[in-house]
Amino acid sequence: MAVTSSLTTYLRRGWFRASDDRLLFAFPLLASLLYVDRLRRILVGTDTASIKFGFPTGLGTLDAFVNVPVPAGVTVSPLFVLAPVALAADAALTAGYLARLRATMHSREVDPVEAARDWFVPMFGLVVLDFAIVLLLVLGGAAGSGLLILAIPFLLVLAYLFYAAPYLVVVEDRGAVDALRRSYGLARQGGEYLSFAFQYLLFTAAVSFPLSVVVYNTGIVGLVVGLLATTPLAVAANAATMLFVEDLVGAGGDARTQSDWVEF
Repeated sequence: MAVTSSLTTYLRRGWFRASDDRLLFAFPLLASLLYVDRLRRILVGTDTASIKFGFPTGLGTLDAFVNVPVPAGVTVSPLFVLAPVALAADAALTAGYLARLRATMHSREVDPVEAARDWFVPMFGLVVLDFAIVLLLVLGGAAGSGLLILAIPFLLVLAYLFYAAPYLVVVEDRGAVDALRRSYGLARQGGEYLSFAFQYLLFTAAVSFPLSVVVYNTGIVGLVVGLLATTPLAVAANAATMLFVEDLVGAGGDARTQSDWVEF
């Protein structure tokens, strides 16, 4: 399949191929539940609506589509001490998820437990980096709105430069640093990489507004609805990104013919 930057095309193809594998839907839900403090901040926050501008992530979660409120001042959650455990579990889930996702879309079998073991180290490095970026955003907001305004464009640039890295770990069997370097090189070329990222940004913005209204304003019921709604969204978005990255680096290895997915 020739590379194209059309997000809608990749969403259709990805959903068609991945939606029958029900186990895939468990991964985004479990990953969202790992970060209890983020869910708590959504519940106790005073926001009524927001728009999320996000780039692709390795494993979509609720906060990939809905902004987590940034607390005022510097506060340390008692759950922060469990962050290393959550990050390790996140890395294992991401490795197993992306491996199973790719295998499912190409009609192959893969053991997600074995995949999690094989790619845990590079995924852990990427997850820790992502956590550090989120922590930087929280600290920027705590230090003052001025720093937060400066931090947001910087964090968006980082997210753009390295959004392909988790997929490259699985698609090209790369280590964390190598995958980051490869993603950076693709990002600098712009072209289809940039176009796909921009469309994804608009996609998350369009989805996030109505979703945030439900999640922010209806308590625990809204949070549960948000968790359940983002599960298929995450699978579709991650599948689309996987197919795009494969096409971009020429590593599709597609076991299906075009006639298998053209009739949407």
